[in-house]
Amino acid sequence: MIRMFARFGGKTHAEQEEDGQVEERVRDCSEGSNIEYRINDGRAAVAKAASVQGDVVIPDHIDGVPVVAIGKGAFEGNADIKSVKLPSTVEILGSAAFKGCTSLENVELPVDLEVINASAFQGCGKLESVVLPSTLKRLCSYAFDGCKALCHLPHRVKGGVSSTSFVTDQMETHLPISLEYIGEAAFRGCATLSEAVIPYKVSSIKAQTFEGCTALSRVTFAQGLSRISEGAFADCPSLGRVRIPESVQEICSGAFDSGCRVIAEEDSAAAKAAENAGLETEYPMALAMLSSAMDPHAKGPFYTATQLAQAESAYETRTPIEYVERAQASPAAAAPRFAIDAEGVYASLGETEEHRAKIVMVGDLMCRFFQQGTARHDDGTYDFEESFAQVKPYIQESDFAIGNMESMVSASSPYMSELRYVEDRPHLNAPEAFPAAVRNAGFDAVVNAQNHIYDTGTRGIFETLDALNRCNLMHVGVRASADDARFLSVAVNGIRIAVVAYMDPARQKMKQVNFTEEGLDALFSFFDETRISEDIAAARAAGAEFVIAYCHWGREYTAQITARQEAFARMVADAGADYIFGCHSHCPQPRTVILARDGRRVPCVYSGGNFLSDINIELPKTRDTLIASIELARNELGQVELVDECYRPARIVAEGGVRGGVVVRLCEEMLKGSADARSEAEEAIVRIASVLGGTYAPRFDDDPGVLSGVSHAAEPAAEFAIAHPVMARIDGHGVLPSSACRTPRYVRDGGAYALSRAASINEAKIACLGELSYAALLERDAQNGDVYNFRPSFKNVRECVADADFVIGNLTASCADFYPSSGKLQRGKGVPAYRNARIEYLDAVRFGGVDCLAAACQHNLDCGVEGVFATVEAIKESGMVASGLGFDSRPVFDVNGIKIAVLSYVADWQDTRNVITHEGAEKLLSIYSPARFESDLAEVRSKGAEFALVYLNCGTGAKAWNLEKRRTVAREIAELGADYIVCVRSQVLSAYDTVVTSRGAKVPVATSLGTLISSDGEDAKHESAAILQLTIRRDCNGAIEVEDSYIPAKRFSSYDGAPHAVFAACKHFNSSYATDRFAGVAEAVAKKIGPGLLADASRKVTIGTYSRGQLTIEQICKIAGAELSSADRRSLGDLYTKKVRRIASRKQDLIEGCVAVMANSKDPFFVADAESAGAVMVIGGKKQGEIPYLEVSDPVGVYIALMSAIRDMYDPVTVAITGTMGKTTTKELMHRAFAEQYETLCIEGNYNTVHTAGVVLQKLRPSDQAYIQEVHGGTKGWCSMTSRFVKPHICVITSIDKGHIQQMGSIENIIAEKMSIVDGLDADGVLILNDDNGYLHEQNPSVRTVRYSMSDPTCDYHAKDILDEGDRIRFTICCAEGEYPALLNIQGLHNVGNALAVFAAGREAGIPPHRIIAGLARYASDAIRQNVVDAYGYKLMLDCYNSNPTALLGAVRTLCGLPSLEGGRRIAVIGDMAELGEDTERMHYEVGLELGEEDVDAYFCYGPLCRRVAEGIRELGGVAYAFEDRAIFNDALSHFIKPKDSILFKASHGVHLFEETVVPLFGNIA
Repeated sequence: MIRMFARFGGKTHAEQEEDGQVEERVRDCSEGSNIEYRINDGRAAVAKAASVQGDVVIPDHIDGVPVVAIGKGAFEGNADIKSVKLPSTVEILGSAAFKGCTSLENVELPVDLEVINASAFQGCGKLESVVLPSTLKRLCSYAFDGCKALCHLPHRVKGGVSSTSFVTDQMETHLPISLEYIGEAAFRGCATLSEAVIPYKVSSIKAQTFEGCTALSRVTFAQGLSRISEGAFADCPSLGRVRIPESVQEICSGAFDSGCRVIAEEDSAAAKAAENAGLETEYPMALAMLSSAMDPHAKGPFYTATQLAQAESAYETRTPIEYVERAQASPAAAAPRFAIDAEGVYASLGETEEHRAKIVMVGDLMCRFFQQGTARHDDGTYDFEESFAQVKPYIQESDFAIGNMESMVSASSPYMSELRYVEDRPHLNAPEAFPAAVRNAGFDAVVNAQNHIYDTGTRGIFETLDALNRCNLMHVGVRASADDARFLSVAVNGIRIAVVAYMDPARQKMKQVNFTEEGLDALFSFFDETRISEDIAAARAAGAEFVIAYCHWGREYTAQITARQEAFARMVADAGADYIFGCHSHCPQPRTVILARDGRRVPCVYSGGNFLSDINIELPKTRDTLIASIELARNELGQVELVDECYRPARIVAEGGVRGGVVVRLCEEMLKGSADARSEAEEAIVRIASVLGGTYAPRFDDDPGVLSGVSHAAEPAAEFAIAHPVMARIDGHGVLPSSACRTPRYVRDGGAYALSRAASINEAKIACLGELSYAALLERDAQNGDVYNFRPSFKNVRECVADADFVIGNLTASCADFYPSSGKLQRGKGVPAYRNARIEYLDAVRFGGVDCLAAACQHNLDCGVEGVFATVEAIKESGMVASGLGFDSRPVFDVNGIKIAVLSYVADWQDTRNVITHEGAEKLLSIYSPARFESDLAEVRSKGAEFALVYLNCGTGAKAWNLEKRRTVAREIAELGADYIVCVRSQVLSAYDTVVTSRGAKVPVATSLGTLISSDGEDAKHESAAILQLTIRRDCNGAIEVEDSYIPAKRFSSYDGAPHAVFAACKHFNSSYATDRFAGVAEAVAKKIGPGLLADASRKVTIGTYSRGQLTIEQICKIAGAELSSADRRSLGDLYTKKVRRIASRKQDLIEGCVAVMANSKDPFFVADAESAGAVMVIGGKKQGEIPYLEVSDPVGVYIALMSAIRDMYDPVTVAITGTMGKTTTKELMHRAFAEQYETLCIEGNYNTVHTAGVVLQKLRPSDQAYIQEVHGGTKGWCSMTSRFVKPHICVITSIDKGHIQQMGSIENIIAEKMSIVDGLDADGVLILNDDNGYLHEQNPSVRTVRYSMSDPTCDYHAKDILDEGDRIRFTICCAEGEYPALLNIQGLHNVGNALAVFAAGREAGIPPHRIIAGLARYASDAIRQNVVDAYGYKLMLDCYNSNPTALLGAVRTLCGLPSLEGGRRIAVIGDMAELGEDTERMHYEVGLELGEEDVDAYFCYGPLCRRVAEGIRELGGVAYAFEDRAIFNDALSHFIKPKDSILFKASHGVHLFEETVVPLFGNIA
């Protein structure tokens, strides 16, 4: 048995055997046939046929199994077979398959075979003919070596295109044009082979390929050939002369016999290669310069026989066709309507309306074999007049008519009726009667830039141009020489028009082989940007006022526009054309408007289809046609304008008995005919209109009474829409809920969108979300009856982005309520996904915190062009801004003083051109290209954008950009000037990169943020997600800096009651975090993103969270200098060497696994309490209970020592803050400022005692770079103790007053206690004092001291230009370094002092000023301590945590500074002030006296001490009510207040003013 090397099931037969996967059968199917087959995996191969005889026909199936291969050596050495026919099922012809079959004469190979393997027919000496497949790509080494009788290698011609292709009966004698490779010695010894035409895809001729082909006399090479190897044409004595294309770089030694002469362009690489190979070289004949312009007065052809011979020598590599001799016929043609002048301009003859011109354009004027056959008279003449008779009046009524002459007119060449195919392609050549009929129909000019211009060679081109001249037809698009006219210049009624014509050089490559590079350049008009620009510029210079470009392009038999067509259209429009008309597709294609680079709107009809043709492929569309019409006029300024544009739909109708076989009929006229004609016309009118698009209006003399396809889209969509979705329009399917977040955070202010209230200064916190998708399942699960609620899916997104100033997401859906939503219209497999969201979804997106939607995506046109406008409006209505979609697609946002541009793009998207005009795509869509981005960036920079954030939607599925493509484009965008790039590929989360540009800029790139919200792909592979966080700052020198991080997240089909939602995989951003649901998520996300970007390390530290074991019991004993009893040691076991969860000295801090220290005399606990809480050990005096107990003489000292030891384990910048007032606010302000620079430990709340500070200290972790501790100074000795274990580098005292005087006894004791905060200060540390406080002003500490003041410019830090705006304060911080404008988003002028303290501490800690300023503005005070809340028409100022006389007076003055609502009052609701000592009643009364002078409408005072405040207020004439019963107090207040009032609530925490008054009256509004 012979093993096959064909791949069955993805592996070779041998590989499958090794895997044990083969179950094969070897079958002798002979019954005399002697052919053995190997059957494997449902496929059969001929294995051995050594003894078969005669004529062999291989069946296509054996036992129902297809025969797909002829095995290696299957027929090798068989001397008895004469012919072989292989079935179409055969895919593989093994090596040596027919080697040595010495009697084999003829072989017909399968029509779709692509490879003939090595030695397949080697040594088949009698083989005369092999019918090759037209699809052949590789002809391997020795394939026909020694086939000395082989005289030709024909192949069957394929007709049609793509899915309509078919194999014809016609044979071509040359190698198939699909051939890409010819192996070594492939035709060696083929002694009877006389001609070889090398296909254009073959790049080199291998060694000995044609050696010994003694009859070979003619070889044609194609441009693109680069090498001719050793001995390639050795021993070919009949090959005396060969033309070498300019592309050849190397001719090896012995490639040709020494007697062979080489023709090559002088000084070309080919000529030098020939000289190096020792070959005699000759050069083409010199050329005469010719003009082929139509001139009715000219006598005879424009060329002589000699000039034609010169042209053929210079322009051709071979004669493409066998010429014929026939008598020259000169049919009568109508006289020209234009005459040429000395400058080469054709001017109108006769009297016409001056300065107004009607121009008619049509598509392909074809004259094919059926037309020619029916047009031929018995005497050999032709008549095509009837084909145009019906439309002749409409053509002739124009001032200038032009069409695309898609046929040659060469008398020396066979007509198509005589020869249908050449070089595997249709051969279009017509008798001269055809252009005569075209002229007689009213056409004035034709274009020749078309793919059949090669069919008849140089001679045919010259003869065609001469025939057109005789028929009085002007022409453009092909020339007779390099200096022949490149444009047609026509003066139509005083308006100068130029016509240019171009063709796609990629068409008919095999026929281009027949021409030299010089010929291709001289004769033909290819799309070439430089050449087109030069041509149109020359036309303008010659006086052209309007330029029409005819373009031969695109794919045949399709109405779909290709990307190549669109690129050519842009090229031509940018070069200066005013109107573009296309052809070649054989059916109409859409009309669009190209937006040229200079802003001109250039109409473009991509194809007018066939105007006359007998093509019967892809009916009926190939018989649809039109007469396009434009009208030009000169305006008042003397400029030529396009004033009218329309078309008349028509049909090509086959009619028996008509000369020419087919006629062109207007659909309007057909409507007047028979029922069949009317039906055909009605369908054609709709079909043509549907293809051309809604921007192109049909023209009828009478109302046709049928749909004409005019756009039903509303303005302005109608201006840009080509096609519309094939869906029923419906009434609106969605409404924004009454609770919709419609109010946008960003409002248009001039050229930028700005926050209505800045949250910071020179700092922008941005959250970047990935794909926000939409699908039917998402919609289904959001539905509850007629109500749709998508908000639950976004509830954690809202939580994650709560602190962001600006939030962006990538919407990948349309939102058009006049088409069904995705949930109501689901498409089948293989159909592009349809994404149309209900507007309630956008409400949920806004609810999630999104401000701007990067809306550029592949679904922008799911609801057509009208859907684009609807989507932009829906985004706006939902309170957001669209980027990348609509007219205003490049928004700039002023985020806290930094102008940020958001540029949104979609990856290269090929489907738009068939739906929307080019102009519409340019204006409404954002499809990425380097030029587009460069232009957009320049625009936003001109608007002041300092930072360009680019969103790039990279698609979904198989067409999506892979990682390498995303990286490549990101590098390109970065190089062009982007500052940050976010890529989004659906369902993919991938690496974070940094691009370093040539200018040294470092540009971060998120290569894909993936999908954040979706109901698709909810599986382990695609569920991970991330939210990108950017902090953009402007430093004090004006430079922009960026910090970034991410929040890891996971998508769930359901979580915490939310369907299809995403939740953060960390506690800080997820209040419903469940460890088991997020196992491994953070790690998985980190792996995908890579080490270049770190997860957000934020944590919300409270007294009960983030407990960290710091010391073992063994270490505790060593620090305490004490030993456990042996029994206690044994009972602890392994716990002795494990870190304890906490060291606690308060009962409420005891937790399981802690060590309890009985060191709290103010709030003592018992051993039983420790045991009950699960403590592992107690530290105290004399042992109590059964729990392990460490006896020490000084529990307080041990506690301090333990805390000190823990503090020594870390090295954060540490700040300790104390003061009678302002310390908690200052601590929180400082936390915001320090967090701008450092990872900072700062606990929520005022846990400031020596015992609670110890709990805080134990939360330190190695990553903490700063630690802020509030310190209690109202208990003797506590400030010093706390300072000694906190060990601050910076101490701050905000104020000293008589608060806590009851505990401390005197003001002097208070001062001493506060000043003792420096007892633990680092030797190089600093004390920061509020110099506005009289007591602190008098202090002269022994440590380095920095002072701050709200007014004294002699202090180290002071404020000026203080502006109280009520609920915010603006001021300037001054110091030796400079002046820094600052903002506080809280009320109370006293907070300026607190801000100064923070600024001073920040600078001492090494934080840049701009970061401190940003952090100060970020602070929003605790909702209960101090906050302004708008609720139910009231403005409520909540400050219910603490109170003393100074703080109360400051709060009331803040209330007075708040902007009041019209008709509203100012009301202060106050409660008792605690811890004021023996003088508490007097102090309450005295503050009342001061309050009485403030502009407050009424005071409501609660508590026995507050009665004294009321007395003082009344004494000064103020209105004050005093109460001691809470119920009566609340009732009186509820009846007094009314909406529009501004109300202050101020009291010490023990009064419970918030819990027991605010909440009962207003609910939990905090």
